[in-house]
Amino acid sequence: MVGGFLVAAAAVGVYVAASRDTATAGRSYVVMARSLPAGETITAADVRLASLSLTDGVAAHAFTDAGEVIGHLALIPLGEGVLVQDSAIAGDGVADHRVQLSIPVERARAVDGALQPGEKVDVYATFDGSGGARTLVVARGAEVRRVDSGSRSALNASDSTVLVLAVASADEALAVTHASQAGKVTIVRSTGVRDAGTSSSYRPPGEDG
Repeated sequence: MVGGFLVAAAAVGVYVAASRDTATAGRSYVVMARSLPAGETITAADVRLASLSLTDGVAAHAFTDAGEVIGHLALIPLGEGVLVQDSAIAGDGVADHRVQLSIPVERARAVDGALQPGEKVDVYATFDGSGGARTLVVARGAEVRRVDSGSRSALNASDSTVLVLAVASADEALAVTHASQAGKVTIVRSTGVRDAGTSSSYRPPGEDG
């Protein structure tokens, strides 16, 4: 109920804002033609164009072309008639049903800040144990979806950043999550590199498995 209330409140906010500003009067924006739950892919039947008057701030996050939202995932429940905004859909490409997660990583351990969205990477983790340090591949061929929380381009100049990765399975997501908490993560660019056949299966430190 709380989630539904928040979504409804957001929608009301949009329409209230629209009624106070005629700067975009007569322009058509993408709204929901029917309700859609979170996690579903937006289709052409789910949206329509409606003539609205929006404030500049709201208009900057809305869409004037239905093609810009079709094929994307709804991140929150979208009710019928609600204005579709960029914060409500997965904005970095069409619907991606792979498991995604974010991890903090030191710039020096992420190809010195040269990574770009769309690149393929392998995730290595080094663990310290009683038998000495051990490095494992915890994910292979993960895709960089975003670099740094506030940027979709290159790594910033700070010592650390946040990478949003799409991995092949929930098991790899678990392995990467454990590695980021219990070890030191190194991101290795693998874009264009042929698979050398090295196993990417994750083994916790201390297990001979």
